[in-house]
Amino acid sequence: MQLALRPYVTPGVAIAGAALIAVTGAVPAAVLRPHAEPQRALQLIQDQGVKLTADFFGPWQDLFNNTATNLVAMGTDNGWGNLLEQIFSDPSSLTRLPEVFEFLTSIMPSISGSDPLMVLLSPILTIGMGVIGPLVTVNDAMQDILNQIFNPSDPLDPFAALFTAVPQLLDAWLNGTSTIDVVGLSIPAFNGILVPDQNLIIDETASEWANNLGIGDQTIASLLDQTGIGTLQVAGMLTGLLDSVGLGDDTPVDVVNALGLGNLEVANVLSTVFNAVGIGNPTIAEIMDMLGIGNVAVADIAIDITNALGFENTTVIDIADDIGLADLKLADLGMDVLEAMGIGDPTVNELLTDIGAGSLTLNGLLQTAVDAVGLGGQTAADILDATGLGAQTTHEFVTELLGGLGLGNQTIMDLLSSAGIADADIGQLASVVLGSYGDDTVAEIMGYAGFGTVTVGNITDLLGITNLSVGTILGNLSYITGNLTVNDMLKATGMTPLDKGGDALLSTSLAGTTIASFLGDQLNAPLVSMLGPMGEMSLNELISTNFSMTLGQMLEQSGMADQTLTDLVLAGLPDAPLSSLLGVMGSTPLSALIDQLVPADQTIIDMLAASGLGNQTMSELLTQTFGDQTVANALDDGGLGSLQIDDIIRQALGPQTVNEMLNDFGLGGQSLSDLFDQFFGVSTIADQMIALGLGDQTLNELIDSLFGASTVSSLLGDFGLQTVDELLTSMGIADMTVINAQIGEFWGSMSYWLDGLGDQITAVLSG
Repeated sequence: MQLALRPYVTPGVAIAGAALIAVTGAVPAAVLRPHAEPQRALQLIQDQGVKLTADFFGPWQDLFNNTATNLVAMGTDNGWGNLLEQIFSDPSSLTRLPEVFEFLTSIMPSISGSDPLMVLLSPILTIGMGVIGPLVTVNDAMQDILNQIFNPSDPLDPFAALFTAVPQLLDAWLNGTSTIDVVGLSIPAFNGILVPDQNLIIDETASEWANNLGIGDQTIASLLDQTGIGTLQVAGMLTGLLDSVGLGDDTPVDVVNALGLGNLEVANVLSTVFNAVGIGNPTIAEIMDMLGIGNVAVADIAIDITNALGFENTTVIDIADDIGLADLKLADLGMDVLEAMGIGDPTVNELLTDIGAGSLTLNGLLQTAVDAVGLGGQTAADILDATGLGAQTTHEFVTELLGGLGLGNQTIMDLLSSAGIADADIGQLASVVLGSYGDDTVAEIMGYAGFGTVTVGNITDLLGITNLSVGTILGNLSYITGNLTVNDMLKATGMTPLDKGGDALLSTSLAGTTIASFLGDQLNAPLVSMLGPMGEMSLNELISTNFSMTLGQMLEQSGMADQTLTDLVLAGLPDAPLSSLLGVMGSTPLSALIDQLVPADQTIIDMLAASGLGNQTMSELLTQTFGDQTVANALDDGGLGSLQIDDIIRQALGPQTVNEMLNDFGLGGQSLSDLFDQFFGVSTIADQMIALGLGDQTLNELIDSLFGASTVSSLLGDFGLQTVDELLTSMGIADMTVINAQIGEFWGSMSYWLDGLGDQITAVLSG
């Protein structure tokens, strides 16, 4: 069945994207063309979804296959060549330029016919859908990738998804197609940039259409072989096409220069294109508003995505359970990862040897590190001098440091007040600090310290004063006590002086009295007994009794309350250059210092072996580290297990909207032209192509390097082995019911610019 969809016509009812829209006349009737005239074979609606399996290389092949298929499709019809041919063969057709401009500026689709209803999307709609299309297809691919990561069918799926994310997303951007379903109809509205034009025939079910054409049971490859296309070399087809128009030996840069596009600045071209399609130069925030998400909370969007992935307000543990990880031991999970990476279960030292670190020494690593940054021959003093700190004194450094922190001029009382502890009772503070130890008695603490059985005599023996004369002690203290007499001592204690002998020196009177004779029986008493009632007091009671004051009062009594933090720190710090504090280390090069501190011949493996760690296997190490702890236990211990995904997202992102987030990053107020200028500056299209390596290779060489000897059928791979019915069934459209209507044309953005637009303009000029 052919689709003669080239009339750009009359009033009617249009199917635009996903809805029926009432429209008025958009294009003059002079542009009408008979419906029966065939223009292009109907393109099959292809949903080139990303195939997510544990295959690490299939997506790369899919990328090249899909790209080749679409490039072939683009090459079968040279739209702009047709336009030039039309102009040269019939110059008078240029008189229809007003009709061309009217057609190009029309927003609504054109409608013709009634049975079937013929609908053609306007250029503006086609371009707009082409711009949005890659965003939709890439989003679909991203959701598939995330689904594979978080809902794997086997343990390797997440790794495969991460490894193949780039080709999958690139394939979606270039070749993907995302349909929208309206009353049972699947419309290929959103396409990758290379997807060629697709016309939708709504006349019967897809399987009926395929069977009516007699191709339902034929494979895609056999159909291509029957037409002679399947055996054609892709490179030969493309180079032949290029040679036929004299472009084969030109580089891509030569082509754009010949078209007068090479010297155009990329930023200006993009701005012009956006203006031409009616987008203009909005800010990023305005674009978000156009899309209806500017005032939507970022958290809500993230929650919608997680809900779409099937994680509807579930807990973290629920997710772990859904993907089969909740009851898995962390040690087993670690081993699974090691096995998947091909590491297995070596010892720590065997693993180091396998990665080539068996002979590494700690000394060598440190020497390599300091040499790599050019510090091996530098001393610590040199490094301080290079930073400007070497000549700075300790007092200057501390003063500037505390001043920068806003603490230098604050008094100790200010700091305690700020901390809310200036009025705290010392006894209470001590009780808090000591905890349960505060309830122990002084005697018990002395016992803990080993003084429980120590006698007074043991102490006097240790000090060597047991047999020392008391008179000798008083004589040695005469420079403090003076020449005290017996009466002086009696008067001081409130006793009656002696009439005789009272004037004798106290040191002389006690010359024959030793410490032992003075203490008498107390010499053999335990030291603890000398404490009296104080020995039975707890530490808390002792501190409360002797320090019944606040911390602030203690500071005031000690004279430190008005002392600044800077004064306190500097009081015990010498005022010397910082480099002088390093001593000998300051003048020793770092490499020599490393040699002094770290043995040069001791390998890391030797160190690990000596510590007993080197001979442990990875499984033993994981088991010792995590024991029997499961993923669920670890999540619970971290306080994450019972958290719901929605709550985590809202806590992380808050109430911030999309535009607020963009404004925070400084992007919201930037216009499209601002972004283009920032990304591309004044670089031209030719500059960008040269930067991509397209300035030296000819088009033929480029195509040969891409496709080699591959044929069209070989590029299709497994896709080509499917029958049309199987393909339709796999796409879910085999039994799709359609009305008797034809809608066209749906394009990828690049395909439209390079092919479709030229053909449409040609059709208008040809009348």
